[in-house]
Amino acid sequence: MVTPVGCRDGRSACRGLRTSGRGDETGRGWLVVGAGEPVAAPALDGPDTELDGERAVGTAGGVVTGRSARTGEELWRRADLGPVRILAVEPGRVYLLTEGRDLVTLDPVTGAERSRFAMDIGRDGTGWQPGRAHAADGYVAVERLRERARPDDDDQGYFLMAEPVLLAAT
Repeated sequence: MVTPVGCRDGRSACRGLRTSGRGDETGRGWLVVGAGEPVAAPALDGPDTELDGERAVGTAGGVVTGRSARTGEELWRRADLGPVRILAVEPGRVYLLTEGRDLVTLDPVTGAERSRFAMDIGRDGTGWQPGRAHAADGYVAVERLRERARPDDDDQGYFLMAEPVLLAAT
C-alpha cells in the first residue's frame, strides 16, 4: 500500500510517501525529490506521521514530535496535548484534533501552539468523529462523521447531518 504525505493539494504534488505491506505495522517513509529516485526518510515510517517541507510531525502515545524527515533527528516534542490526531498539514501549520475536540494548530518548525479552540458547533457538541480534512491559507475544513459511521453507510448514517463540514480559520 502507498500512502502519500506532504501533499500540496489533496493527494497531488506530494513531497513524500509511505509504503507498507501485509503485516507491516509502520511502513517505510520516502521523500520524493524532483525527478530523481525517492530518498529514504525514516521519520515518515510511522502511520500517524505527516510531512511539512523537510520536517516530519508524528503522534504516538499522546506525544507529538517534530523530526528531520531525512535524518529522524528530534527537533521538538510536545507531551502536554494528550492523545491527538493529525487532521491536516499545510506549509507552516499542523492541525491537530484533541480527544475533547479542540482544534490545535502547531508551528511545525518549533512545535509552538499557534491557535486553539473548541470544535463544538451547534447542538452537536463533541459527539462525532473526524473524516477527511483539507487545509489551505490558514483555513481547515473537517468532515464530521457520526461516531460509529462506516464507509459503506448511506449519507444519513455516515455524515453528522446538522453541519457535516466545519470550516475554521486559524
